[in-house]
Amino acid sequence: VTLKAAESVSFAGESSKAGISGISGIWISTEEAGDAGKLTIDAKNISFADGAYIISGTFSGKGKGGEVTLNAAETITLSGVSSEGNRSFVDASSYNIYGIIGNTGPGGKISVSAQKLSISDKGKITTSSEGEGGGQAGDISLNASKLEMSGGTSISSNATFSGGGRISVDAKDTVHLTDSSITTNVAQGSGRGGDITIGNPDTGTGSRFVILNRSHIQANAQDGDGGAVFIQTENFLKSADSKVTATSERGNQGTVKIDAPDLDISSGLTILSGNFFDAIRWASTPCEARSSDEPESRFEVRIHIAHPVPFGD
Repeated sequence: VTLKAAESVSFAGESSKAGISGISGIWISTEEAGDAGKLTIDAKNISFADGAYIISGTFSGKGKGGEVTLNAAETITLSGVSSEGNRSFVDASSYNIYGIIGNTGPGGKISVSAQKLSISDKGKITTSSEGEGGGQAGDISLNASKLEMSGGTSISSNATFSGGGRISVDAKDTVHLTDSSITTNVAQGSGRGGDITIGNPDTGTGSRFVILNRSHIQANAQDGDGGAVFIQTENFLKSADSKVTATSERGNQGTVKIDAPDLDISSGLTILSGNFFDAIRWASTPCEARSSDEPESRFEVRIHIAHPVPFGD
């Protein structure tokens, strides 16, 4: 399936036709040995809102998950939640809906290119391989000047029993995560956790800013070895409750390498005193003492045409 538009391609809201209701989106799938199809969208702007989605995957059999390619000259946006709580997402996975061992193919592939990629409201981009004896999780490639994620969003390449996939983010300007995650996990089995790369190893360039606020980047595994996380940036800013990990519960620990200047912002901050300002120290003459002609103090609000008079005048 190929969609091309000079201006925009947009999926939004719930639809109802001929008594059948559902969420707007595109669904390409197969349920036997065949691979899922390919979907390409080219437009100036691409948006998925209110639970809209793309699915290109296999649901039973050893076929490979689909390939999804999104190319936007300006922006790609995933946002909003449907009335039933469904979030917007892009999925190219291989599922095993019948639970047959060894009847799961590898995950698909997702490629995204835009000036700005914005994901919010629990939206997600995912490719996975779910099922015992299944193939490798798929790969996700993001090429955008700015990547902004907020509100419980995720980019993930996960496998249940086999190895994790790869996630590469080539964002020249900013990668900014708030309450969000980028993960390549292996839930069970001895597969190795996938690799996560932020930056462009081929050109040796990275992002201007990588900012993690209550967020995490992880390439973890359970029985197999942990994956690898490589981050190249001019400025790496991480909140205390954010994590970058490549761990394994029972295998070898993975690799985390952050190529960025050693910025200790906290050392440049001045800790302010928690004591209130004692104004009495600076008022040598109380108001009531200055009001010699009256038995009590007074409070006046005046409009000064010129500069205010000195405090002690």
